[in-house]
Amino acid sequence: MLGKWLIGYVWPYNALFMAVTALYWYVVLPDWATMKTMSWGWSLRLYAVNAAGVFLFFGAVELF
Repeated sequence: MLGKWLIGYVWPYNALFMAVTALYWYVVLPDWATMKTMSWGWSLRLYAVNAAGVFLFFGAVELF
């Protein structure tokens, strides 16, 4: 009973959310050594990627 509930909970939406989060973590975020020192380069890149993601998400919501 617990196994069936767990599979229903994780699949399909939460599995998609976990995959997107892992992809974001490995592709977008700089490594920890870079983020130890505050600099404009990596912080503005991260801001731009986040802003583009928000724009795409809410743009898709408004489009559909």
